[in-house]
Amino acid sequence: MVAGLIIAIIVSGLAGALTGYSLKGSATVTTISTSTITTSVSATASSEIQGIVTGIVTIEGQAAPSNLSSYALVFVPQCSLGPNCPVSLASIYPTGHYSILLNPGNYTVSWLFPSCPWAGCSSAFPQKVTVVGGMQVSLDIDL
Repeated sequence: MVAGLIIAIIVSGLAGALTGYSLKGSATVTTISTSTITTSVSATASSEIQGIVTGIVTIEGQAAPSNLSSYALVFVPQCSLGPNCPVSLASIYPTGHYSILLNPGNYTVSWLFPSCPWAGCSSAFPQKVTVVGGMQVSLDIDL
C-alpha cells in the first residue's frame, strides 16, 4: 500500500512537471490522473478463509494407475441438513495426487466417484478430516 502511494506521488509529480511542456510540432503532453484504492480486512474475515486438503491416492501401496484420474474423492461436510448436505469432489490426477479447497469444518471422505472397483475400497473409506481456514492438511488414501 505504501509502495502504491509512493508510485502515485512520483507519477503525479512527473505529470505536473510535464504539463504544458510542448514538443516540436503540435504535440503536447497531457496530465495523468491517478487514484488510490484503500482496502481493509476485518478480524472476523479469517473464519471465511478456506483450507486445503491434499494427498496421494495409492492402490495397495503402489503408485495409482493412470485410469485413477477418471475418479474423484467425495468430501461430505458435517452439517445439520442430514442427507441434504452439499458434497465436494476432488479430482485425482494421473499421478494419484489430489487437492481441494474447502470451507473450515469437519468432513468425511466417503468414497470414490463414480464407484470404487478396487478391493481395498471397503477398508479405505470413510476417512475423517478437519479443515482449518488458511491451513493445509494432508490425507493420503491407500485403496
